[in-house]
Amino acid sequence: MGLVNGLVHVRLRIPSFMASLAMGFIATGAVVLITGGDIVKINDDTFRMLLTWRIAGFPLMIYVVVALSVLAWFIQAYTRLGRNFYAVGGGEELAHASGLNVRRVRILGFVVAGVFYSVAGILQVAKLGQAESVTGANFMFLSITSVVVGGVALWGGIGGVWNAVIGVIIVNVISNGMIVIGLPDYLQDGMLGILVIVAVILSTDRRAVSFVK
Repeated sequence: MGLVNGLVHVRLRIPSFMASLAMGFIATGAVVLITGGDIVKINDDTFRMLLTWRIAGFPLMIYVVVALSVLAWFIQAYTRLGRNFYAVGGGEELAHASGLNVRRVRILGFVVAGVFYSVAGILQVAKLGQAESVTGANFMFLSITSVVVGGVALWGGIGGVWNAVIGVIIVNVISNGMIVIGLPDYLQDGMLGILVIVAVILSTDRRAVSFVK
C-alpha cells in the first residue's frame, strides 16, 4: 500500500497528503468488502502474546516499538536514504539540481512508511483483540498533532524520529489528562486543534516564510 500510495503521489502529481487520504478511504472500503463489515475476533495465542507476554512488567509490544524507533532513527541518521529524505524535504529543487532522483526518494519514503504503518496496525489489533474496518481511523488527526507538537515540520526538512516520539508522549499525556478530568469529547478535539495551531506558530519562523501552501 505504501508503494501504491507513493506511485499515486509521484506519477499522478497529487499532493502527498491528499494521496494518502484518498488511499486511506480506498483501503477502508476494501476492508469492508473483504470482511463484510464484521468485526474479526483475534483468538490466536501467539498473536495475542504481543500484549499478554510481559518482560520486566512491560508488554512485548513496547519492546517492538522501541526496536522500530531505533531502526527508524538509524535509517534517518546513518543511511544515504535518510540523508536523501532530509535533502528532498529541505529543498526539492536544490536536491534535484544536485543529481538526486527526487521521485525515487519520495516513493521509497512512502514504502518505508507503509512498513511501519503495517506494524502499527498489527500492534493495535493485538492490543484490542479484534479488527474492523474503522480500527485506527481516529488516529489520523492524533498522529498529525503528535508530530507537529514534537517539532516536525509538515513541509519537510525539519525534525526527526525522536521529535515524533516526544510529540506522541506529550499529546497522549494531555489526552489522558483531559479524559481524567472529564472534559467532553468536543472540548478534547478543540483543545488538540488549538495545540496544533500553537505548535505550528512556535515552530515556524513566519518572517522567513513569504507564502504558505
